[in-house]
Formats: sequence, structure tokens, C-alpha cells
Amino acid sequence: MRRRDPALLYSRLAVLAGLWVGLMSWSSHGEAAEQRCNDLGANCICSEPFQTATYNAANADTNARSWNPADSTTKECAMNGTPGAAFFFSGSTIGPGLLFPTTAAQDPAIFSALPPGRTNTYVLREADGVSAAFAPGTMFPAGAPLARWAIRIYLYISPNTVFTEENGQCNNIGKILQFMYDSGPVISNHNAQGGWHTYGYSGAFNGVPSGWSMAGASNPATFPFDCCVTGPGSDAASYRGTSFYKGKWWRLEGIIENIGGTPTVLKAYMQDVTTQPNPPEIKIIDTAIATAQVVGNQWGANEVATATRGNMAGNPAAPAFFDLYRNTSSDGSGPGQPLLCTGFYAVTHMMAAAWSTNAGQRIGPASEIESGALGVVPSAPTAPKLQ
Repeated sequence: MRRRDPALLYSRLAVLAGLWVGLMSWSSHGEAAEQRCNDLGANCICSEPFQTATYNAANADTNARSWNPADSTTKECAMNGTPGAAFFFSGSTIGPGLLFPTTAAQDPAIFSALPPGRTNTYVLREADGVSAAFAPGTMFPAGAPLARWAIRIYLYISPNTVFTEENGQCNNIGKILQFMYDSGPVISNHNAQGGWHTYGYSGAFNGVPSGWSMAGASNPATFPFDCCVTGPGSDAASYRGTSFYKGKWWRLEGIIENIGGTPTVLKAYMQDVTTQPNPPEIKIIDTAIATAQVVGNQWGANEVATATRGNMAGNPAAPAFFDLYRNTSSDGSGPGQPLLCTGFYAVTHMMAAAWSTNAGQRIGPASEIESGALGVVPSAPTAPKLQ
């Protein structure tokens, strides 16, 4: 019997292995849900890794058009209830000079700030100094479990970002998360204290019947509810000044507990994933903690115990989203002069989840981003089955 050439055999095996890896990769990218979504099963509401160069219009709104990334075909997000819409952006188009996908070859500084071992090919970024509403997020569908919701994204804040806190001509730059589109609150760093705060609680008192209610709230005659310039519930470590947050990738996760019940509790966390090893996670908001306010309404024991907001599940007016708004229209720099309101955001790997129990569950890290990070990456809790 003729003896086969081992080198030729190994070569053919290598080709077959490469084809298999390619097929698996193609299949994975066809569905596009990140591994954490797959692990959570039915508890994963949606997953948008933004691993594509192609974005298709999801609606016809020319003021804030929604966009559908081409990589996701299952477990797609639904901003404002629009199927497949992962985000909306000001105007009717996206592209260079506005909002666009980019790679490590095109933007090495952005990618070098990601953790070692990351496997993503793209991130979605704004042009430097752009003035626009950029809002990745999703509506939680009717029938979603109501005990605990979470929404997570990786957010890059460019080193040259000028926040409103640093220059008042740079309007509304510092928002990062809005728990509900129609009723707030918004999380922003524009509070003159170097930390984060919530504001914009809307309810029946200002035209949102299903919005927020705080029974017997402090100073009720001042409704709309004017709180909070501090937190509430922020870790002391979050009061680091705006420069601390620049030039880094952050894993940002918002939590809503007891949806439609009393009290409804809001929490938000930021994890620096650029610094290696990773420093401790920072809790920037926790409405379960009474927090004294220097002006406006107080966030006291009454608000902690009674704050509630109607069920948002299936309400297209009440998605949870990352409010990356930048208004540079009053920049003040004339033609040919350098921008005053420089900076941009970039994002990757957004995901939402819901659980029928409130046991501290978190979405936590994306293995595609943090699997090679130095130090101990916190493991996400095991999710209970959907009930």
C-alpha cells in the first residue's frame, strides 16, 4: 500500500480545520448575540454587539432616525419599540463626520484602550465635536419579567471631551443613561460636585400619567420633582472629577428593580476596563439610599420607600437607553477656529436582560471584550429560569 505524505495530510487537515473555524465564525456572526446573551437564554432580552460596517434605517423619522446593525438577526433590540432598532441618532443619516463604525487600523488609540484579549473587530463612534442625540437602548417587551431589568454597554469617553461641567457653552455634554425615555430620570455628571446625579423625574404632575410618583414627596408644591444634585446613593469613589472618566472604556450597567411596584429602585454601575488590573467597580446611582440634597427636593426615607413608576414593559415611549447627547450648537468658535466642545463617544456590545426574581443578578462582562483582562473579572451571577 502506498504511504501517504504526512506533510500533505497535515496540510489538508489544516485546510479543513480552517474551513470549520470559518463556518463557525460565519454562523456566530450571522446571529451576532454575544456569548453572555446565549448563556442567559430566555432572560436575555436583546444583544447588539455592533460588529458590522453596515447599518440600515429602521424607520423613516428624519429627525432622529433609528438604525439596525446588520450583524444581529436574533435577539435584536427595539429602541422605541421599533424591531431591530439598536439606537437612534439625530437627523436622517449616519456616516463619516457624524456616526460611523471603525476598526483598530482606523482608530488605534480607541482600540488600544480596550482590555487585552478582546476579540471585537468594530466599535461604533461619533465624529469629534459632533452635535447630536445618540441613544443606544431598547424597549423591554410586554410580558418581560418585572422583578429586575438590566441594560449594559461598553462606553468610551475620548480624552479631549469637554463636558458641560468644564465649559458651559458645551450644552448637555455629560449625560450617559436615561432609565425611561418618557419620564426619566437622566444620569449626568453636570452637578458642580465632580460626581454623578439624577434629574428629570416626570410624572402625572407634568403630563406623564404613567410616570413617577413619590407619595407625600418632600415639598410637594414644587412638583415637578426637583431632585437630585447629588446621587442619590453614589459611592464616594465616584466623586473623582470629570477628567478621571476620560480616555477610558467603561462597562456601564443600569438596573431597574421591582418594575411597576413600590418602591421602584434604580441603580447604575461603572467599571473601568482600560486600567489593568481593573480597579473596583463604582456605583454611581442607588435610589434605595437616602441622600441629602443641598438644593431642590430631598431624596429621603419617604422617596426611598414610595418612589414608583408605572410598568414600562411593552411601552414604546419608555425604553431604557444610554443618553449620549452632545449639543455643541453654542460652541462659540467662529469659522476656521478650533472647536471648543471637542470630544466624542464610542460604544460596543450592548445587551439587556430581565429576571423574574430580584436576587442581585447582573449582566456583567462580555467575554468578547474582557476575557483577557488582567486581574479578576467578576463573574456574572447565574440567572434563574424565566417564570
